[in-house]
Amino acid sequence: MKKHWGAALLSGLVLPGTGQVLNRQYLKGGILIGTVTVLFLCLLVKVLVDLNRAFQSIPDLQRSSDLLSQLRSAMAEQDHTVLWILLGMLFILWIFSIVDAFVVGKRLKRFEDEKSGLR
Repeated sequence: MKKHWGAALLSGLVLPGTGQVLNRQYLKGGILIGTVTVLFLCLLVKVLVDLNRAFQSIPDLQRSSDLLSQLRSAMAEQDHTVLWILLGMLFILWIFSIVDAFVVGKRLKRFEDEKSGLR
């Protein structure tokens, strides 16, 4: 498999930024991995805070058959704007990482081909 495809697949399927590390762009890869990690942790905290608020809004937390429906309706009443913004940022960063890893990998391949052709 060609390096630029491998880099794009790494960034798309494993973790955004790993394709940049494969392309020897260690700083960019580290920044992308760190940013994705922070965004994911923020997303996780937001979901847990929303879930906690939903549990607190249910007055009687007895085991009942309609506990999940009460929880679902309590979650639906909350504002999810921050959640959608975090998901959008994560998606944009993920797509950027894939495209960048592919383009830079292709450029590096072309440079290596030209370099080996000069010898």
